[in-house]
Formats: sequence, structure tokens, C-alpha cells
Amino acid sequence: MKKLFLSLFLILGLSTAGYSQYTFPTVAKILRVHTSAEGNTSIAYNLLGTDIHYHTITIQVVGTVSACAVALKSGSDGATFGSTLIAPLTCTSNTQTSVATNGDVNYTRLEFTTPKVGSGTVTVTYQGWQINPYTAIGASISALPADPLGLNADAAASAGGTGSISAKLRSISSEIDTIKTDVASINTRVTTTGVPILDSYGNPLSNSDQVQIHGTIADGSVDSGNPIKIGCKAVSFGTTITAVDSADRSNMYCSADGIPYNDSVRPNSITSRTNFAGSQTDQAIKSVSAGTKIGIQSLIFNCSAATSVSVSFRIGFGTATVPTGDGVLLSSPGLEASHLSGLVYKGPTVVGADDEDLRITMDAPTSGSCDLDYVYFLIAR
Repeated sequence: MKKLFLSLFLILGLSTAGYSQYTFPTVAKILRVHTSAEGNTSIAYNLLGTDIHYHTITIQVVGTVSACAVALKSGSDGATFGSTLIAPLTCTSNTQTSVATNGDVNYTRLEFTTPKVGSGTVTVTYQGWQINPYTAIGASISALPADPLGLNADAAASAGGTGSISAKLRSISSEIDTIKTDVASINTRVTTTGVPILDSYGNPLSNSDQVQIHGTIADGSVDSGNPIKIGCKAVSFGTTITAVDSADRSNMYCSADGIPYNDSVRPNSITSRTNFAGSQTDQAIKSVSAGTKIGIQSLIFNCSAATSVSVSFRIGFGTATVPTGDGVLLSSPGLEASHLSGLVYKGPTVVGADDEDLRITMDAPTSGSCDLDYVYFLIAR
């Protein structure tokens, strides 16, 4: 009997072209009227077992009322009403209707939260509803296939195509089978032969350390596209480069026109000259403070032809004195008067320690003077 009913339902209902809307009546199971003359609170309305979920109140005013507000309260025991279902509504106009409010409660009560002021009468109608009276109830039923479950036309539907439920399920099942086959193939490859690492030519490598990168522009070809090149960071001349810590990665620097800086060419190289007409003892030629180092690229020490004596000197790095061993850049135990054309230090570039000055100790160049010409740079750290 049940199967027969289902068949009739499918034949008569689902095969129909469709109805635009079904409308069901709303059901009100409680209707209460309370007037202002009966007091500021109504009796308690027992909702237990009524299946009431929605509540409305309608206000009607007869005569003159200058002040009034009414609310719908709720409680669990019929004696205490501490919750508000419908917030206080002003009840000074002739008609005012609340919006339906959802609430599953045991008891409700009307309360004039602002007592009526004036000679008129306020009548409040309270209704409890099983369904929301302000919601249109209905449904749109589109036309369904003559065989909605695919009892007759159940061949697999094409991707994105139309067909019965069964046809579409068969299509989904077929796609899942394909995915399962592909996943099984990948799993076999990974577990048996592993996943090869390929270079940029597509050739498998024996280990991950052999990864090769290549460009597409050959030597002698027109420079175009985005070929792989060695790059450096451009810094302007006069810029002091901040050193990094030992073992840290460092940038390679070049001039703004792309010429790399090196041991001989640096962005902040400075040429300088200092003349000495008397003896010097641990004299600072170029001073720096903590956090800065001096780099020397070249030194030339020479004395004038008028100098009548041999001049001994030492030039080197030191915080207070000129060293006698390590740290000496240029020295002579006595530059003879006949050889005063000078001594030259030309690379490699040397850098003093943090806070070490460039200093000199020398004899007095009697009857003449001596020059120190040098190229230096500073490193901030």
C-alpha cells in the first residue's frame, strides 16, 4: 500500500509542470485582549503544550492618551516575568502593530511599562502563533523529468549535461574512478622509483645538489628578455658601506653605471695629503671612533730635497701608538737624504681594527719637510 501511494505521488505530483506557490494559513492558538482600565499588567497566559513560537500585539487607542508604553514579558513559572519578548511600544496613537517575535516560553504577560496618561482607553490585543504570520508560506516547484530517479534513462550524463539523478550519479562515479586510478599510479611511482628532480632542461638529476640553472640567451646573441646574470647592488660614490658580521651573507656592490667595486675601486675612496715639518710621536693622521674602521689602498711617503738628514718613520694602525710589528703599513729605519724621493705602499687593501687610527712616528726632517699622500676609505660597523 505504501509503495502504491509513493508511486501515485511521483506520477501525479512530480511529473506535473509545477505550481508557482502553495499558501498555508497561519495558525493563532491564543487570542487575548487587555485594556488599560484593567490595570498595568494582564493575567499570565499559559503557553505550555500550545506549540506557540511567535507573538504579536496590536494596540488600539480611543480618546486622548498623551503617554503610554506596553511590552510583552515572559517567564518560566507564571509568577516572575523577567524577560522581554516584545520591547515597549508607544501606545498613544490609534493603531500600532508589533513585528512578530520568535520565542519558546512557558508564560507571557502584557505590561504597561509606562502607565497610560489621559482620559482615553488603550486596548491591547495579544496573539500567539505556531508559525510566523508575517512570512509568506509557499514553494515553487519546477518541472521535473518524467523519470526523475532514472529508473529508465540512467546512462551516465556528460559533464555539465542534463539527465536524471541516477545518470548524474553514474557520471560522478565514473569521474571518481578515474581519479582513483591516477592516484594509484602516482602512489606506485613514488613508492617504487621515487620522484626525480629535474634540471631546467627536464633531465633527471642523481641528487638534489646537482640542480642546474641556465638562461636562453647564448653568448654573442642580442641581449633581450630576462637572461640570468650576476647582479650587484648599486651605491653612489661617497657612500660608506656598513659591514656585516663574519660568516654572514653580504651584497656585492657596484657603481650606478654597473662597474663592480673591488680592492682598488671602492665607492667611498678618498685621497688625502698630510705634511710634516717636525718630528712626530704616535701622531694620529686620520682618526675614527668606535664602530668605524679605516681601510688603506695606497701610501706614498717622501721628503723634500732640502731635507739634510736621514728620516726614520713608521706608519700604521693603532688606537694610541704606532705598532712596531703587525699593523705597520710603511716604515724606514732611516730614509737617506740622497734617497728622499720616497717609499710607496700600493695594495693589497688593508683595514685596521675597530677604532684604530692611522698614526705616524718620525724623525724631524731638518731643513725640509715630508709629505704623506694616501688613499683611504671608511667602513662603518
